[in-house]
Amino acid sequence: MLVSRVKQIRCDRRKLFIWYSILFLICAAGVFFAFFRYDQSLIWKFDGLNQHFAGLVKLRRLLKEVIVNHSFSFWSWDIGLGADTVGNMAWVMGDPFSYITVLFKPAYMHIGYNLSILLRLYCAGFTFLCFLRNQRFEVSTSLIGGIGYAFSSWLLGALVHPFFLTQSIVFPMLILGIEKIYQRKSPFLLIAASFFSCTSSLYFTYMNAIMCGIYSFVRYFEYNKFRWASCLKKMCSILGYALVGGMISAPMTFSAVYTLLHAGKGTGIDFGFFHSLKQYIMFLPNFLSTDTIFNNYSYIGMYAIFVILIPAILVLFRKKKTSAIMCLLSVLTMLFPFLSSIMNGFSYPAGRWGYAFIFFFIWAGLQAFKEVKFSVRQMKIWVAFIAIWSAGICTFLLNIMSVQTLVIIFVNIFFACVSINIIKSDQINIKLFKRNVVLSREYMLIICLVFNIIFVNNVKNSIYLFGNTGIINEFLANGAANEKYEKSTQRVANKIKDGDFWRTYQLDYASEAKSTHASSNDNMYYGTKSIYTYLSTTNSLWSEFNKAVGNHCGYFYRVCSYGNDNRTRLDFLTGVKYFLGNDYKKNLMADQYAGYGYKVCKKIDKVNILKNNYNIGLGCIYNRYMPEKEFYKLSTIQREEALMQAAIVDDKYTSELPPDKILKATDLKTDTTELGYKLRKGKGVVLENNKFTVKSERGTLYLDVDSIKDAEIYICFKNLKRTPPTTAQLEKFNSNQIDSPLQKAQFDKANDTTNLYGSYQIYYSKDNRIKLARNNIGSNSGFKDIKNITCNMGYYKDYQGEIKLTFPDMGDYTFDSLKVYAVPANTYTKQAEKLQKSKFNVDINNNDYIEGTVKTEQEGVLYLSMLKTEGWQAYIDGKKVDNIQKVNVAFQGFKIPKGEHKIVLKYRPVGFNLSIGLFISGCFITVILLCFRKRNSYRKNNTVVTKNKI
Repeated sequence: MLVSRVKQIRCDRRKLFIWYSILFLICAAGVFFAFFRYDQSLIWKFDGLNQHFAGLVKLRRLLKEVIVNHSFSFWSWDIGLGADTVGNMAWVMGDPFSYITVLFKPAYMHIGYNLSILLRLYCAGFTFLCFLRNQRFEVSTSLIGGIGYAFSSWLLGALVHPFFLTQSIVFPMLILGIEKIYQRKSPFLLIAASFFSCTSSLYFTYMNAIMCGIYSFVRYFEYNKFRWASCLKKMCSILGYALVGGMISAPMTFSAVYTLLHAGKGTGIDFGFFHSLKQYIMFLPNFLSTDTIFNNYSYIGMYAIFVILIPAILVLFRKKKTSAIMCLLSVLTMLFPFLSSIMNGFSYPAGRWGYAFIFFFIWAGLQAFKEVKFSVRQMKIWVAFIAIWSAGICTFLLNIMSVQTLVIIFVNIFFACVSINIIKSDQINIKLFKRNVVLSREYMLIICLVFNIIFVNNVKNSIYLFGNTGIINEFLANGAANEKYEKSTQRVANKIKDGDFWRTYQLDYASEAKSTHASSNDNMYYGTKSIYTYLSTTNSLWSEFNKAVGNHCGYFYRVCSYGNDNRTRLDFLTGVKYFLGNDYKKNLMADQYAGYGYKVCKKIDKVNILKNNYNIGLGCIYNRYMPEKEFYKLSTIQREEALMQAAIVDDKYTSELPPDKILKATDLKTDTTELGYKLRKGKGVVLENNKFTVKSERGTLYLDVDSIKDAEIYICFKNLKRTPPTTAQLEKFNSNQIDSPLQKAQFDKANDTTNLYGSYQIYYSKDNRIKLARNNIGSNSGFKDIKNITCNMGYYKDYQGEIKLTFPDMGDYTFDSLKVYAVPANTYTKQAEKLQKSKFNVDINNNDYIEGTVKTEQEGVLYLSMLKTEGWQAYIDGKKVDNIQKVNVAFQGFKIPKGEHKIVLKYRPVGFNLSIGLFISGCFITVILLCFRKRNSYRKNNTVVTKNKI
């Protein structure tokens, strides 16, 4: 009897695996048909290109270093100004699916990228299947859940960030691991899932921990009668096993924890206790759409079979079933922004944890289908209510739903009606190849679900149904990602032969259609040293420094820095030695954007290489100092000059420095002059004193500035604010386009400004030189405290004429003052030559091991152009430096005596030795647990055999 039962279980598992694989392939072919048809990859043209693709190419390079050279660098100079390798790359290094992608060369990596996403979706559905089988669902019901979960709106919405999808695999494993603890089975799945969660993403581990903690407590009441001691014991055992998995992951998570704690966490948005009324009205219809309801990955869309079961889920809630309780708790969390912000680490509200909601919703729906008696009539009323609410209220009455969304909802409503008719029957007879085939309602529902998935997602993806609004337009063509990077001027950086420590600056776009900002992670792709970064883990000190000197290129978006705004002094201080200029392959004219002191020295692969006459490489020695409190008394332009004259030190360290070497703000020597100008209006702008209104897109102002020689020109707006136009104002501005009430309704919907912030962009142009400044308030990763905008127009040997200011965003602008400054080049020359004499000459650079020499005629502070990061150790002539201080707002440095010295810098991640100890301990505990379980299993089997003999 037992043998036959085991055989039946194995047969069911094999059957489940085969049918799930077949159904997944059919659904994937249908869902991604438009991508195949138009030769599109699954690489998102924004973060997919700039973060994920570049990160995967870097991972491939790291693996090659380990395999070929048997070494690993804990520090990477190709991430911004330098950063911890593991801490900033954990999101790809800890994701096993990344290693599928890196098997391919960069030219073919889009194939691996596409494949890894499909495998993630497959594994997500499969792990959910495993959970459902553990809960004793039938094969057919489990298939409905697995396919519905794998192609749910949240998972397909997360295609833009592949490592998000990994969490949809991890979470069912964690829940199943907890179930096994309650079922007195092996804890090893929970340990493995916890390890997988920590290594794949510490950010998502935080969300997983919250959801799993609540689940463990709620689930206790279905398995046990409540007793405090018993409940606490069970919670502690679950936590203990999870911590063992966390201990094993320590070598990776320690670096990730430090990096996340020091990354920027601000946001450019405000949120209250409630969402907008419009979002609440749209909440119900969104269960049948593929849109986000509260933005930021808040996808709640399901397929018809699950949505028609919502009333039954409420019945389950009254019966206190865990699935329904967790489902409704998830909905409650979504409904209130503050609760959603808690799930996002107390940052802005986000639905990135939506995979957990989808998991509980589908589980609750299937459980309701299995256990709750419901009438077909009630289902029809429920579906009719959703249809009337969507079409009547949201579309025709309130006009807040797009046509595409309405079409998707009604496709789902059609399949809901089909599903209801299937549910009415226990089985259905169909004729197939002249033979009668009898199908149970569960298998007919599977067929209905497959068609539902394919139809809905083809409507969503289709550019042939909705012009150019299809989702596939947000993705790159196959091979386009690598082609983009191969065209970057950064391609020549590795061909520059120079044994010194140096960084590059580049400019790949110079038009109003794009921007004058450089590409963000080209250096990561090529493994070169530069000054750009675009990662969520970007050190907040970099933003703090850019804010202090008014560098808008580095302080508009907390996750990235797009360079130094071509500022000569900032280039010097960050070790920029080469500017990658004109690219004659692309007809790109970029030489004119280089700062003062750059001259063309060679041409490589048709790219001009401009060399800086003044360079300090990794750092130099300052002999004078300025306390931070004095530094912040200066204007942003003056602060940049102060950095050329003195090291900016923390106020608490000034007592350790010679009093005669400490500068006050009033001691600063500057030749900066304020230029006279005349501001006049151009096209589409009404100007009045310190206020102007932009009435049309790309309105213009003109600055007629006094002539000046041999200087950099800075344009400074103080307290510039924009008030977005109301919908009524937009109607007035565009009255010639509105001829009927229907056109008015369509215009109002397309130009809803109720939730807009005062973000703006300004294009500054002079001759063929164009610069861009922006304020990204209202963006998730923007800043709310940007008041002043300073733009460097660059160096001019002989400046005269007008500067054109273009404002793409309409609205009312106000400012306290507008000033134009000229910063002379001759002052910079003297200061740069002085600092260059005490340059840190690097002889050996092995990334996390640096060796070199310095020479100074008097005691000073050695400034290093890398952000302050714990883990670096410095040695002067073999003697360890006790205190590496924060210097120049964000960088690091230390005191050094006069004379010539050998300097050695070594890097090891914070807590590296402790993390290795925890890893060994975690592995040891796992082995002990395994031995105990084997011994107990052996004793149990022996006891059974003895009883049978007796």
